[in-house]
Amino acid sequence: MADLADNNAATTAGYRLVQADRGPSANPRYMSRYEKWLVGSNTESGHLHKAEAWSNTSQAAADALALADLNLQREFRTRKPPASGGSHTVDLH
Repeated sequence: MADLADNNAATTAGYRLVQADRGPSANPRYMSRYEKWLVGSNTESGHLHKAEAWSNTSQAAADALALADLNLQREFRTRKPPASGGSHTVDLH
């Protein structure tokens, strides 16, 4: 599975970007989180997949860190074979 290059690629893949600016006195100030509901198999309810990052520098820095985290999580989830021996190569939806 290829990395998501930017916010447009992440939103096209079904992720939602949530941003917060907690104000100049907060430490860290900026928060960015990508989230997407991933469904399980027929017997599983699924879960909310989240990748979150914080920055004191800027909202754009928090966005970039959250996207990097999202890509690492997606790589781990899709390239590490599960105990059943199967694998998948796309996000479930």
